[in-house]
Amino acid sequence: YVVRKEMDSNVLFVSREYASADKPRNAFHADAINWIGGAPPPAGAAGEPTPLRVKVRHGAASHEASVSLLDGGARAHVSLAGRDKGLAPGQFAAFYDGPVCLGSGVISEEGL
Repeated sequence: YVVRKEMDSNVLFVSREYASADKPRNAFHADAINWIGGAPPPAGAAGEPTPLRVKVRHGAASHEASVSLLDGGARAHVSLAGRDKGLAPGQFAAFYDGPVCLGSGVISEEGL
């Protein structure tokens, strides 16, 4: 598994132990969030952690999560209710309120 990239030095880190217990993979930061409605959810905009569903990667699986908005909703700290061993910087995270997609952002290295 690719676990980290250092683009400046052209180094790629790989591991066979990607899902090990010392890597909980239950929280991350999302950057460059695009809110489909043009603004983040009202509760989140007020600075309160907001319960949303979050999807990373393709497929139907999603996670219950607490999303705390940063920088006026341009960024977010996401805490998943469970683990997701496949989280990696550069992937997109989509935010849902029930069946409605509210927007998405890019998973950053910060918080992983």
